[in-house]
Amino acid sequence: MNREEIIKNIDYIKGIVESSNRYTNVSGLAGILSGVLALTGCIISYYLLDSFNLTAPLIQSKLLLLGILWLIIFTGAVVLQVVFTVYKAHKIGVQPWTKLSHQIVFALLPGLLAGAILTLYLVKYNQPVFIPGVWILLYGVGIAASGIFSIIAVRLLGWAFILTSTLPLFVYPECGLIFMALTFGVYHIIYGLVVAIKYRG
Repeated sequence: MNREEIIKNIDYIKGIVESSNRYTNVSGLAGILSGVLALTGCIISYYLLDSFNLTAPLIQSKLLLLGILWLIIFTGAVVLQVVFTVYKAHKIGVQPWTKLSHQIVFALLPGLLAGAILTLYLVKYNQPVFIPGVWILLYGVGIAASGIFSIIAVRLLGWAFILTSTLPLFVYPECGLIFMALTFGVYHIIYGLVVAIKYRG
């Protein structure tokens, strides 16, 4: 057995030991593509609104269009994550769905569900200005919670969202769309690059 094979075997054993405590089968490429998808959504939203400013009440037709747009983007991001996670798992020879992956999903769900409920509440009372801040905050809560079972990059991403959410909620509510681009777009791309480099995915 040559040195290269020994190093490869050590890396494999290290991966097995690490995966028993932390879910490391995360896809950096999925993060990058999700970020690009979110930036695209922000650009389309800007053209639908003719402004970055969300302080003015919106007519129901525009709210409906924005809702459909972001539902498509969210669905697309989930599909990307699932597809690339499964692909990476098969590539490195591990199971894509484990007890840890189930714990991650269940940790993420309450934050997403709370975000959906508050979105419906804000739409009902025509207060779209607070929707970006609520999405950023509760997505961050879900990601930070699920990060307990995963790598540190996931937890840091969640806390970055949580801390950033204070700006559109309390300081610059009229710039919510810009903060959506920063968090769901730029933060995801940075996260994806870090994961791709450090975890080869």
